[in-house]
Amino acid sequence: MELDQGNSRLKWRLLSSSAEATVQEGAVLGHGADALRCVEQALPPAISAAVQRVRLSCVGGTARTQQLLQACRETWRPEPEVAHTRTLWAGLHCAYECAEDLGSDRWLAMLAARHLQRGNLCVVDVGSALTVDIVTADGRHLGGYIAAGQRTLFKALGAGVPELQTQPPPTPPTDAAPGTSTEAGIAAGVLGAMVGLVHHALLTATCELAAPPALLVTGGDGDWLRTQLPSHARYLPQLVLDGLAVALP
Repeated sequence: MELDQGNSRLKWRLLSSSAEATVQEGAVLGHGADALRCVEQALPPAISAAVQRVRLSCVGGTARTQQLLQACRETWRPEPEVAHTRTLWAGLHCAYECAEDLGSDRWLAMLAARHLQRGNLCVVDVGSALTVDIVTADGRHLGGYIAAGQRTLFKALGAGVPELQTQPPPTPPTDAAPGTSTEAGIAAGVLGAMVGLVHHALLTATCELAAPPALLVTGGDGDWLRTQLPSHARYLPQLVLDGLAVALP
């Protein structure tokens, strides 16, 4: 069993005993015991009882990680294994002075990206937050960018400017052209801000590196944002979970 506890969702994937195939996967809003209970309910009892290994990543602090660990212990027999960011692992050199200050989800996504594709990399994770990390072909993490994701931007604008309070549209915006209503203007601004950050990161990385980076996109809103990015962008929805096998072989 592999678990990726983000800020708003718990993504999970059950692999076969050989780890060569996905038996079942999904995502649950929330975190901790309540979210894990939904995962358990989604699995046939016989399959849940046969779980032999639990690997996980958790963001949100020590307390949240401990809650998830305890819930895992109460749900499945194996002691859960937690991925922690390291200064050097599998050829990836973390740029942070204190490696564990870098979210394990970003680190795992970079590990998986290097495992999947060689060369310079730009790794984009699109969820509650939008993160962009640059990795050189020889494994040096040059650092990254952290900004608000789509829904967070909508909420922040409404909280800071009450007269602009609005809800995220049922479907994410796909047009950054000037809006002809307040709602359309906000949607275009949100999309433009997110796309602009990725383009800025790509431009900066291309200027610093000998060759432009490959663009790999993951996260709950990754498939949406990918459609607004250069055509060579690849959407890899399970990139963080894929990194668990590299971090915890």
